[in-house]
Amino acid sequence: MTGYLYVVGACFCCRQIFTFSPTKVPSYRNEPICESCIERVNRKRRDEGRPLWPVAPGAYEPDAE
Repeated sequence: MTGYLYVVGACFCCRQIFTFSPTKVPSYRNEPICESCIERVNRKRRDEGRPLWPVAPGAYEPDAE
């Protein structure tokens, strides 16, 4: 039997509820960051010449259990 695991939580930045992989989602002090916010943060960091926050493949998809 194959199962999948995901978490429903609020984004650290915008407080919107979203689903994510608990082991892959980018976070700040263990608080998850949604895909749209991390994209916005990385755009700003790119413009400033700073390193981007890594986003693991599958961060916003269920994990295979």
